[in-house]
Amino acid sequence: MRSHGSTLTRKFVLAGILTGAVLLIAYCVYLRDPYAGRRFDPVVWRRCSAAATSYEPENPRARMVSDLLETRLRAGMSRQIVLDLLGDPDERSTYDEVRWLTYYIGGYSGGPVLAGYDYLDIEFDEAGALRTAKVRTSD
Repeated sequence: MRSHGSTLTRKFVLAGILTGAVLLIAYCVYLRDPYAGRRFDPVVWRRCSAAATSYEPENPRARMVSDLLETRLRAGMSRQIVLDLLGDPDERSTYDEVRWLTYYIGGYSGGPVLAGYDYLDIEFDEAGALRTAKVRTSD
């Protein structure tokens, strides 16, 4: 016959294991950086430039964005250096002498249910120097 303490201990151990599993799943799905996991590769990036590929949820660009932002793109870089690195953008826009380049990176930020697409927006100042580069999501 098992004691009440033994049954209670098993319940606590089981509850601890289940809690740990839930926290691990939450981390993997929601808390980790959805844009990390792959080193930036300019050849792969440019190969994904066609609109049909760019909008795919499994677009390889998404997993390279963190590395690209952390190691390659720097404030002050010229527009031409950025274009040489990334290739032609999927969109270009001009507003008050400031130019934006936009690259489609897929649908990664929505978690397990994709709510929209993600973009890398790169802003240049009036002189054509990189001002900001950031991921934008559309929900």
